Amino acid sequence: MGRDHIEVDVVETGPVYPLAFAGRTRPAPSGISIGHTLVTAGTLGCLVRDNTDSSLCILSNNHVLANENAATPGDAIVQPGAYDGGTTPGDTIATLKRFITIGMTGNTVDAAIAQVTNPSDVVDQMMNNLMPVPSPRHPAVGLLFAGSCNRTFFNPVQDVLAKLNIAFPAGADSTATAELGMNVEKVGRTTEYTTSTVQEIDVTTKVGYNFGQATFDGQIATAWLSDGGDSGSLVCQGGAGGDEDHCGSCFLTSMASSMLGEDLSVHQQLEKEFRERYLSQTRTGKYLIDVFFYNQERLVNRARQARPSEEDRAHARSLYDRYSELITRIMARPYADDTRLSAEHLTEARQTLDLAKKYMTTGEAVVAEEFFDLVRRAQGLKPGEILQDLNNPGVYNRVKQLVSRIDFLQQPEP
Repeated sequence: MGRDHIEVDVVETGPVYPLAFAGRTRPAPSGISIGHTLVTAGTLGCLVRDNTDSSLCILSNNHVLANENAATPGDAIVQPGAYDGGTTPGDTIATLKRFITIGMTGNTVDAAIAQVTNPSDVVDQMMNNLMPVPSPRHPAVGLLFAGSCNRTFFNPVQDVLAKLNIAFPAGADSTATAELGMNVEKVGRTTEYTTSTVQEIDVTTKVGYNFGQATFDGQIATAWLSDGGDSGSLVCQGGAGGDEDHCGSCFLTSMASSMLGEDLSVHQQLEKEFRERYLSQTRTGKYLIDVFFYNQERLVNRARQARPSEEDRAHARSLYDRYSELITRIMARPYADDTRLSAEHLTEARQTLDLAKKYMTTGEAVVAEEFFDLVRRAQGLKPGEILQDLNNPGVYNRVKQLVSRIDFLQQPEP
């Protein structure tokens, strides 16, 4: 009996996460910050018409407007999103109308619409007219919903329109089917205008949500096109295209994975969620995150120069084996975890610091000792209490002063 054969390709990528025009704007154009009040912030994709009643609505993702299935029709949608300062009722621009439920498998879209409260509060154009809205001359291709450092994923726009029963104001011919090599462009909250080239079609990918990993079939992928906060952006045919790769941080993870003999990429989604939901909400945490990304290339180059001994690799592996489960639990729910920073934890941190000094300059080792003294202040505190302490002005000023003394690091621009 004969069989059909279908060629498939597995592309290794970084962590996939539900992905700055962050200010309040009235009338609000597409491509800017928006979100459910319980969501950080995403992007206002574009304006659409609801085919059931011709009402004017905003198109974005389920995880932006419907809080990953957890919202209720009628909930307030604010512009800008809550992370960018939006609050009810002053910044309410729409109310959630309907969304496509995301399941663990069988998904093709992460999409929702919200009915505009006052039509004069919105305008059918992109922010700063950086690209045209969908039309027969500038067709939409997809709805951006997830990405990594070297991939961006979007739902086929025809599926989005059909499942939500909506249409673009310019008419039914305002869409195009993605093809390999097609140049596309988008306008989003975080990275504003970007352009890339379609590299894959009919992709299956897994995306991390609060309720677990959801599998999406039939997706479209480009190289890097977006960062966190760009979720909900409308992707249209056009632009110069490209194949950018933003995987500096992935290199650090890859190096650490090699050192430990463990696949650390499985933890990257959780790390990102912890960073965005908790650490970045503190004054000191946000500063350290800014320092990391501002100096990412320098950190990558410095990491490449390190040549850990086998003894040090074994020490790192033993710490990973002992603490990985605890750290994973803390990152998932830091304010609910009762673990306290103990003298034993600090003793092991002290031993690790002593081993790490051989890879530091004399000045860096002095700064590291002073950092350790600062950490010791937190002995006895729970994770949530430590996060709260990161808002302490004294801690913030001390950390900033210490970072300024590390020669190869530069202060992030204000």
